Amino acid sequence: MSRWRRESPESADAIQKESGRVEITTDGTCVNTMDDWREMRVGIFSKRKEGEPASAENWDSRELPAPHVRRAIASVEMAERFTSRWRRWGVRLGINDSHSIDVLAAGAP
Repeated sequence: MSRWRRESPESADAIQKESGRVEITTDGTCVNTMDDWREMRVGIFSKRKEGEPASAENWDSRELPAPHVRRAIASVEMAERFTSRWRRWGVRLGINDSHSIDVLAAGAP
């Protein structure tokens, strides 16, 4: 799976061809490995159409369009290593402007 994701053009085609705002949703958990409990990170690159503008008081009740294309990545590693590869993954997916990416995360250590 890792080799296909790295080398296959099809693994990036859908997200490259679609328009929309780029988001990365990420979280982590711990998994029991042969060596011990280790951190596992998951990230999803997605695109969604822009929603209607909302004022601060309506922010939590507005309806956003659902993401219409996604590409997931996951790895058993610490957050710092995982996030250090986002730029490379973004370029692979045709996302060259990292300033236009919204990152959604719980913010827990």
